[in-house]
Amino acid sequence: LISFLSWLDYCDQLIGVANPYVAKSLSKSIRETFLDVIMEPSLLQTSETGAVLATAYLTRCLRTVCSHPLLAEFCKFILGDDMLPEVEGTDKWRVRRRLIDRCDHLSE
Repeated sequence: LISFLSWLDYCDQLIGVANPYVAKSLSKSIRETFLDVIMEPSLLQTSETGAVLATAYLTRCLRTVCSHPLLAEFCKFILGDDMLPEVEGTDKWRVRRRLIDRCDHLSE
C-alpha cells in the first residue's frame, strides 16, 4: 500500500508540473488502467468487506491527489462526465450510484 501511494503521489506531482497535454494524457491513462480496470470492479463487488476496503482506498487516493488534471479524472470516474440529467433505469454511472446507495445502507 505504501508503494502504491508513493507511486500515486509521484504521478500526481509529475502531472502537476508537466506540459498540459502530457498531464492530461497521463491522467487519462491512470483513469483507464487503474480506476476503470482495478477500482471499479472492487467498488462494485458484492462482498461488503471488500467494497468498504475499496471505498477506503479510493478515499485515500482522493486525499493524496492535488493536481487538477488527475483530480478531474477522479471526478469523472466517480460522478461521470455527462452533463445531461440521469435517465431512470440506465446503468451508465454505476460507481456513483453504488457509493450513494452505500451511504444509506445498514452495515452488519
